Amino acid sequence: MVTAVVPAVPRPRAATRAGRRDDVHAIVLGTRTARLVYQPLVDLHRGTAVGFEALARFTPRTSTSPGPWFAAAVDTPDAAPLEAVLVAAALEGRSALPLGCYVSINVTPALLSSREVLRAFGTGGDLSDVVVELTEHARFGHGGELAQAVTALRQRGARFALDDVGVGWAGLKQVVDLRPEIVKLDRSLVVDAPRDPVRQAIAQMLLDLCSRLGIDLLVEGVETYEELDLFARMGVPLAQGFVFGQPQPVARQLIDDDLAVRLKFRAGLVRHRDKIAGHVDVAGASVRVGDSGTLQPRGAAVEEMQPVVLLDGTGRPVALAVGEVQHPVMTVSVAEDVAGAAQRAMTRPATERFLPLVCVDRAGRYVGVVAVESLVLALADGAAEPHSEVRLP
Repeated sequence: MVTAVVPAVPRPRAATRAGRRDDVHAIVLGTRTARLVYQPLVDLHRGTAVGFEALARFTPRTSTSPGPWFAAAVDTPDAAPLEAVLVAAALEGRSALPLGCYVSINVTPALLSSREVLRAFGTGGDLSDVVVELTEHARFGHGGELAQAVTALRQRGARFALDDVGVGWAGLKQVVDLRPEIVKLDRSLVVDAPRDPVRQAIAQMLLDLCSRLGIDLLVEGVETYEELDLFARMGVPLAQGFVFGQPQPVARQLIDDDLAVRLKFRAGLVRHRDKIAGHVDVAGASVRVGDSGTLQPRGAAVEEMQPVVLLDGTGRPVALAVGEVQHPVMTVSVAEDVAGAAQRAMTRPATERFLPLVCVDRAGRYVGVVAVESLVLALADGAAEPHSEVRLP
C-alpha cells in the first residue's frame, strides 16, 4: 500500500505575529506602504456626511481589520513610527475630502506625545479640519505628557474624539480628563440595542451627559435600519457603520437618497414628535401599478400579508393591500398633527382602524407609511408628561 505524502502548505508569513512585525518594519522603512480607506461620519439630523474616519489597511482586502498589525507593533521600536506614517498619510489626504468635511485620525493615547507622532502632526499646518481619535484597549497612561500634546494640538485647531466609550479603559474618567469634542459609543453597546432596554438606557444616559457637556455623541458600528432608527429617534447627532456602506478608498459625501430622507424624517421625530413628520417610515413597502396592470416592486421587499401601498403611474397611492385584499387609503401630510391624524384613523371601520396611514407630499405623491400604534404611543407619552398647571394636593 502506497501512502501519498501531501506537503504542508506553509502559512503566509503575514498571518503570523512575526510576519506582521516584518510588515510594520517595512512600512516604517518606506519599502512597503499601507493604504487608507474612509468611512463616513454621518449627521443624523441632516442625512449627510460631515467627516470621514481614515482607517489603515495592511492587505489588499478592504475589510481586513488593522488590529493584528497594531498589536504586533506594541512594545517594539516601530510602534510610534508606524502611527506617525499613518498620521502623515491621513493629513496629506485631506485635500481629497469633500468640501466642509473633516478627517478623523486614530492615535494610541500613549503614543500621541511621542516625538514621531508630534512631528507628523507638525507637517499638517492648520488642524481645524482634523479630529484626533484616541483609541485604547489598555490604560491611557502618561497623563501629563498626553495633556500637553492635546493642548498643543488644540491650539492649532484640532478637535478630539474618545473612542470605544463603554468598554475597556475608555470611560467617564477619560471624558472628564480629556474633555473631548466627540464621544464614540462602542459597537458592543449598539448591537441589539433596539431590543435591549439596558443598552438603550446606557446610550440615553451617555447622550444626556454629552448634551450637558457640549459633546457630540457618535454611535459606531451601526449596521441595520433598526439600529439607525433607534438612535435617530433618541436624538443622537452622529453615527457611522456599514448601514451607510463599506469603507472606500475615496472619501465620498454621497449618502443613499432613500437613507438620507429616512434620517431627515427620523430627526423630525425628535423636533416635532407632535407632527406626522416624526412618525413616517420612508422604507414602508409599496409597489407601483404599471401600464400593463402588473405590480412592480418599489422600495422595501414585499412580504406576504404585510400592508403594501399600491401606487399609480405618477407615484400617488390608490389602495392599501393586505395579502389579496385591497383597502381604501387614508392619507396624511407631514405637517398634520398627530392627534388629528389618530382621531381620523379611529373613524375607519373596525377591520381597517389600525391599518397604516399613508403619508403624501403636497402633490399627493407617496412618501411613506405611518403606523397608527406610533401615533397612539406618542399621544400616551404626551399625556404622561407633567404639566406646569397641574397642582398636587
